[in-house]
Amino acid sequence: SQGDDISTFTAQSGMLDGATARQQAIAVGQPTGSAIYFAVDTGVLAAQVTNNIIPYFQGLKPYMDGVFKVGVYGAGDTLTALEAAGLAEYFWLGGALGWAGSRLYLKSGKAHIVQGLPTTVNGLSIDPDQVTKEAGLFTVT
Repeated sequence: SQGDDISTFTAQSGMLDGATARQQAIAVGQPTGSAIYFAVDTGVLAAQVTNNIIPYFQGLKPYMDGVFKVGVYGAGDTLTALEAAGLAEYFWLGGALGWAGSRLYLKSGKAHIVQGLPTTVNGLSIDPDQVTKEAGLFTVT
């Protein structure tokens, strides 16, 4: 899928992305039990969560089960829906607090990672992130 184009989120693209992500993670030596984050990099309507996002994550989840944990980056309502459906275990709240449910999700303290406002460090434009709790992260050595 393309993270900012909801029409690309389908069960079939979820299966393809899940298989590819698993294969690539194994190839680089990612530790079993760590997270692979999938981005829903746009605000979504409730119908899009139901018709696109949920089927996408249903398609990819079997490729992660028993090997890697599913993480998701996105809006508060997206994170809430995927948690309720049992389709993700780690949640990275996007910095666009205007996205549906994001301010409420931030206040809930459920996010494992929270994206900050864009800034410049050493001449590079970055989006700083705050890890608020164990987030399934790893280092490849």
